[in-house]
Amino acid sequence: MLECRNLSLRLNEQTIISRLNFRISSGEKILLKGPSGSGKTSIFHLIMGFIPPTDGELIWKLADYNKLNISTIRRDIAWVPQNFSHLGSDSALTHIDNIFNYQINKASRPSLNYIRSIAELLDLTPEHLKKKFSQLSGGEAQRIAILTAILLNRELTLMDEPTSALDYRTADKAMNLIINSTKALICISHSSDFDKYFNRIINLSKHDEL
Repeated sequence: MLECRNLSLRLNEQTIISRLNFRISSGEKILLKGPSGSGKTSIFHLIMGFIPPTDGELIWKLADYNKLNISTIRRDIAWVPQNFSHLGSDSALTHIDNIFNYQINKASRPSLNYIRSIAELLDLTPEHLKKKFSQLSGGEAQRIAILTAILLNRELTLMDEPTSALDYRTADKAMNLIINSTKALICISHSSDFDKYFNRIINLSKHDEL
């Protein structure tokens, strides 16, 4: 589905990623590990087409990334970033509703009852859904982002430290839901507690698969 071939990235004369190779197919769950500065978030930016690689290739469903197909590729990918500050003026439910107002998402718009049922699995109440992002705790905002990604049900989901603000019990509950609800998943985490959820682990400090 997605393949990175000899992927390299240099920014401001600094090598961020060097000759990275990996492939993910439908149904696979991959964990990216590595110290700060090893290029984990930059890989997500490359996959989303926000920045071009310095060298190497990104291939989606057998087609090379290019300016003509990047919008189509993004329609198949859900991304959960670390920072949600740009969503402060909307309630969580309004945010979800706005996403499903886009033409590409209208056909898969979930019912309010379904939204609430998935939210409940993340220990989110109807009151949480009514709050603005600026009124939510970090952990609550993360769970709303996870909820949104699950509702989108894209071919590939990217998650950047999705449970960093959650306690162990809540994080475990969220991760089990994520693993069972996503078609294909690439996740970034520093936590060794995450290893057990994934069938493949890529260590970016060594470019090894564990």
